[in-house]
Amino acid sequence: MSSEKGPRFGIRHLQTVLLFLAVFYANFTERNVPIALVAMTGEDTSSNPNVHTFNWEPKQKQLVLSSFFWGFVVSLIPGGFLAKKFGSKFMLFITIFGSAVLSLVTPIVVMKGEWKAFCGIRVAQGLLQGMVNPIVMEHVTKWSPQSEMTLHTSLSLSGVDLGTIAAMGLGGIIGGSSLGWPMMSYTSGVIGFFWCILWVIFGGSSPKDATLISPLERNFILCNQNIDYDQNKKTIIPWKGIFTSVAFYALLITTSAEIWGYSTMLYETPIYFDAVLNFDIANNALFSALPHIASWVMIYVYLLIGYTLVKREILSLGAMRKIFNSYGMFIPAAILIGLGFVDENHKVTGVVLVTLLNGVNVAIGLGSGINLIDIAPNYASVFMGIILVVNSIIGFITPLVVAAIVGDDESDRTRWQIVFAISAVIFVLGNLVFIFFAKFDVQPWNFVGDHDPKANVIDRQISAISRRESAVPRRESLDPWSENLDSRRPSNFSRRESRIPKDGFDPWMLSPVVRDERFDPRGNVFGQSRRQSLSSRRPSVNSI
Repeated sequence: MSSEKGPRFGIRHLQTVLLFLAVFYANFTERNVPIALVAMTGEDTSSNPNVHTFNWEPKQKQLVLSSFFWGFVVSLIPGGFLAKKFGSKFMLFITIFGSAVLSLVTPIVVMKGEWKAFCGIRVAQGLLQGMVNPIVMEHVTKWSPQSEMTLHTSLSLSGVDLGTIAAMGLGGIIGGSSLGWPMMSYTSGVIGFFWCILWVIFGGSSPKDATLISPLERNFILCNQNIDYDQNKKTIIPWKGIFTSVAFYALLITTSAEIWGYSTMLYETPIYFDAVLNFDIANNALFSALPHIASWVMIYVYLLIGYTLVKREILSLGAMRKIFNSYGMFIPAAILIGLGFVDENHKVTGVVLVTLLNGVNVAIGLGSGINLIDIAPNYASVFMGIILVVNSIIGFITPLVVAAIVGDDESDRTRWQIVFAISAVIFVLGNLVFIFFAKFDVQPWNFVGDHDPKANVIDRQISAISRRESAVPRRESLDPWSENLDSRRPSNFSRRESRIPKDGFDPWMLSPVVRDERFDPRGNVFGQSRRQSLSSRRPSVNSI
């Protein structure tokens, strides 16, 4: 890893802003449909009587809502694979541009084909947007130096809650205006096209491909990564390594437990409030938005605290991950149990608990939520796709289990206490798995085709040296010593991998050092300022 520092705000930060907006847009487009359905099927929902509405049955509306996830689940794993094959810039452009086009044509298509046509559009949007998060992970790992990986990943994914808040706020305002529900679709389309313009100008699949990045920032990123840029290896997925990895199963179990509890919070607590507390929280805009506002605000608080603790070496990365994950799962477990004892006379207490529940639970965004970037940065996109597929299945199962427990009597608080207790136990067990079995270092299968961990170290160091050399162009005008230094090198000087014996591990060095004991005016020994050896006490490859 290089000790050089990049600019405080550079092109890598701009990439994070664009990814944040992409995640925001994807969730805004997904979450405004339930609100649009109210405006599309209700009477007098718009101030304009000329806005067309539909007389759809409840079952048909549920099909419209669920159709998005039919496509979403199918494209999760292919999304990560396609991002590695064709590049994250191209694939993310396709997903957002396609979604924007579908949003623009929604009013015309639905007018002609009604709910069946709407289902078709939602399936297509699900197929496109299912790829967004895996592509975002691919992009983040390419653009983030190792020391900033948590920062850029968390900031990029924090657009989820803001998208939900915007959909709930703008959707209600636009749907009730004279423009009606069609303007909600047009708004989504325009936002998507605007993002695409910014992405084409400023986006880049990696620092190596970007044109606006400075040589200093490119060098800083490329020399501080555990990423393999070998295009020949780019689409080879180490399935055996993944599915035989303890780190993979620990993360899968933990995130599945978290999704179970999150599904209970998101989908079941509104039913509990309505049936037991006689409070329709779903139709109260402020109370509905409070949990999402709490999540969005608190993720930045947790991110600042966690990033500072690790950067100042107060906590190791693994300790920080475990602490925040425990905070985000143990405390919500206790809150869920307490929520089951809230009665009709304490509605405000119930709202406070649900808001606190979301504000605390989001802390897992610094724990298991992004642990995949620690163990497999090369395959974070594919890894996320696999995890999201399993999590989606858990999300489908949770309501079925709740329905079986609650039965026809949704007003029975005792049954809801069982539901919340089960979720609390799953929260606790899932976090215990994370504490005892999670890994926080790069796994050997992250480097495909390499079976010897020592060989992995060698290849990574060679790759880092090569990237350092290619990332910084020669600038004789800025470095008057470079020409003299180059003339002092022997003609057979080489750092190529071919210099390392192919039948085993080279125990000495990766590159020779041309040492001149005379110092230049900058205080550097000739040869050391441009090429560093792994150990100056070991003989060079040429002397072996």
